[in-house]
Amino acid sequence: MDPFLDDPGARFLVLEGASGEHSLWPSYVDVPRGWRVALSATWRSEAITFITAKQTELLFGEEVTAAV
Repeated sequence: MDPFLDDPGARFLVLEGASGEHSLWPSYVDVPRGWRVALSATWRSEAITFITAKQTELLFGEEVTAAV
């Protein structure tokens, strides 16, 4: 059992590192030094949607996000 992912009722943060990378992070665990909260506590599926959108922006630039 993975305590970070196996609880269906768990809430997650999305963290952002100094170089722009994103991480799904359990809301009950302290944010590690060097990371900031990019999305407040939410459901896992919403956090993953946020991360996916950010990764798409990084890969394809603003044109894709403006067209979506």
